[in-house]
Amino acid sequence: MGAIFVAEIRKVINPDRYDAYRQKARKIVETYGGRYLARGGQFATVVGGWNPEALVVIEFPSREALDKCFSSEEYRAIVVLREGSVEAGAVIAEVEDEKETESEVSKTAWQWNEMQQVGTDYGDISEIEAYEKRMGEFRDIDGENTAILELLNLPGGARIMEIGCGTGKFARMAAGKDYRVTAADISSMMLKYIGSRASVENLDIECVNAGFLGIPERDGEYDAVVSGAALHHLPDVWKTVAVEKIFRLLKPGGQFVVRDVFFDWKEEGHAEFFERFVAAFPESTRKAAARHAEREFSTHGWIMEEMLKRAGFTVLSNKEESFYFRQYHCRK
Repeated sequence: MGAIFVAEIRKVINPDRYDAYRQKARKIVETYGGRYLARGGQFATVVGGWNPEALVVIEFPSREALDKCFSSEEYRAIVVLREGSVEAGAVIAEVEDEKETESEVSKTAWQWNEMQQVGTDYGDISEIEAYEKRMGEFRDIDGENTAILELLNLPGGARIMEIGCGTGKFARMAAGKDYRVTAADISSMMLKYIGSRASVENLDIECVNAGFLGIPERDGEYDAVVSGAALHHLPDVWKTVAVEKIFRLLKPGGQFVVRDVFFDWKEEGHAEFFERFVAAFPESTRKAAARHAEREFSTHGWIMEEMLKRAGFTVLSNKEESFYFRQYHCRK
């Protein structure tokens, strides 16, 4: 059951203070899956004398998501900006899910549900911290992220989106170098962790609770999009849709860097390849590696390259970092 939040703005007392609140609130709302249906703009009174100065209407996937948003620490921290800057009232309405019959299928019933967790779902911050530590045991993550930023070679203030941001190591590094960063992930817990780290590190990062398919349509807004070890969560058909969307998000000349697991066996058979794949990981993570091969959607490198070209990208480089991991650098 979804939920709608409606705010009636009766009078703006302090425009600068209210604008600061609005900018910060949007980032928080989108972190919890909220979507703005109306935010000011023009409207017309149809019946009665109701004539608010502005309306704000936000759709949430559930009442639980709405409650988590407005009771979150990050939202409570900005309430002081709203208080005294605006006279307003608000209501919440729960929306009944439409019952579908065989002849009444919703328009998006065919779309892949990327919010379902394909990989491991982390339930609290301590699990995420442990995960980040495990990744550091066999990957030089800071070195990888530094190399990506050097490869992009963007001017200060450029806009970067990271999709499937995980713990936000790349997003945090980029924000620390004065880039304007948007971090997207389907895990609200991961985004909460990023928010807490960003607060400690005094970083400004926009967090969006979405995957490749659900990112807000902001065509032509980004100088670069980066994704590391996330695209394999989508089946190949939906990878194609995701790559096409990334192409639209980028400005002309914008860059896309995708790093992920790709399965390409040659002389050896698939069984030998997957045995070698699992054995390549530290013993503590081999069970997860086997589960990746069994259940997740890593594709062949030659399929990935064709997807990129068909979306309109020019592939600038295809770097094989190991027999199972490679990086594509592309330009729109």
